[in-house]
Amino acid sequence: MAFSRGLEDALRSLDEAAGLLEAAAGRLRDAAEQLRRAAGDGPGGGGPGAPDALPGGYRGAASGEDPAAYVARHLAARWSREARDPIFTAGGVEIDLTTAHGKWQLLMLAVLKGARVREAVVYRTFAGLVERGLDRLEKLAADSAFTREELEEVLARRYRALTRREAKVEALVENAARLLREYGGDLDRLYAAAGGDSQALVRALQEFKQMGVTAHWLCRVLKHHGIWPGAGPEATRYFDRYTELPLQRLGLVAGGAGGGRGGGAAKFVDAYLGGDTLPLYRHGLFLCSRDDAALCRAECPFHRLCTFPARTE
Repeated sequence: MAFSRGLEDALRSLDEAAGLLEAAAGRLRDAAEQLRRAAGDGPGGGGPGAPDALPGGYRGAASGEDPAAYVARHLAARWSREARDPIFTAGGVEIDLTTAHGKWQLLMLAVLKGARVREAVVYRTFAGLVERGLDRLEKLAADSAFTREELEEVLARRYRALTRREAKVEALVENAARLLREYGGDLDRLYAAAGGDSQALVRALQEFKQMGVTAHWLCRVLKHHGIWPGAGPEATRYFDRYTELPLQRLGLVAGGAGGGRGGGAAKFVDAYLGGDTLPLYRHGLFLCSRDDAALCRAECPFHRLCTFPARTE
């Protein structure tokens, strides 16, 4: 037992070190890219966020089309009507979003994501909860002392985040009880009660504990997978590495934004995509986040303009 706990502690330390190295590598890549742009060696040399950041050779140049508008037009054409299956994969756990249980699991993930925390840590923590049967709505809603002890144990071992773990335990327990009491255990009832009003939908989700901007993340996932088609751009307005990567690599925004609210990406989405994050999110999810230069060259309409495949040559 002592050896097992020591091994778990060592693995957690390695994971934290990997996270720090990953963040440092990202900052170094951003700094190198900014230096290249300043030297005129990057896309357009115009600096991050500049409207003329794309090179003059892009296919809209002859018509005088705004480079950012060119990118947005192709994003919308490629991804706006992309049909997705109803399965969301959180690490190694498959969640069926067509079921009430699947939507509850997504709400659990949204609670865990509501902190300064790596996605891999959220998914590993969630997998640990599922292994112990701690994703069962009725079990959490019953709020036994033993269940709270189990939750605290899993989070202590797996959840490395800048937040109070006790607040997460409290949120999981109280949210389960609220979902059963007010919506019969099914978030679809909450969605139906909003009546197509995106602001009302988000407000209702944010009545659950530890649900802030991650209410928008939950809506984005369910809209993306075709479960909540009536969730509008106001509801799905969530920014993360998937929405930042495409624009960073094209030199249209600076690095370091995210955290749900965006920054340069939010301005781009508002100005060129009518506030809809989904085309940008899907491009980042299926292409940029894969870090696969061959996939980039084969599938991305912007690969000749992007800094990523050029770095791998």
